[in-house]
Amino acid sequence: MRVLKGFSLIELMIVVAIMGMLATAAIPAYQNYTLRTKISEVISLASAAKLSLYDYYLSQGSMPLTANNESAELSAVANLELSRIVANNAAVYSELSGNTDISSLTVTISGAGSAVDNKIIIFTFDASQTSGLKFYCDATQAVSILNASVTNYVADDYLPSQCRS
Repeated sequence: MRVLKGFSLIELMIVVAIMGMLATAAIPAYQNYTLRTKISEVISLASAAKLSLYDYYLSQGSMPLTANNESAELSAVANLELSRIVANNAAVYSELSGNTDISSLTVTISGAGSAVDNKIIIFTFDASQTSGLKFYCDATQAVSILNASVTNYVADDYLPSQCRS
């Protein structure tokens, strides 16, 4: 009687099927992970603008009234180019129609992936609370504070945990 060495065709097909099932779960999870990493990079680079606004608020006692980067003492950066992603108009300052306690920075993402391309991240600063200057980076807070109707913001799935609704 002859002893067979190796795997049978059925065994190999089972292994390939198991690998396929694992890949269907792993690939989307990895793609979400890479998008979250890129968005975190944008948020950390926009923190320089956040610090400029904090400094301005602490020295002046209010947010800048005019809605432009120069009055907010922000550098006039047109684009932030990160590892193959571009944050267009990176940190565009705006204030809430004459309200010196509420303002926002808006960053538009492109080149990161179809799930977040042409989406925005809104950083909202709210000093109207008695507890001091608050910073929000989730869209739900931004929409309620700014009374805006923004629909093209980055989904919570791709934001870091401190920016999720």
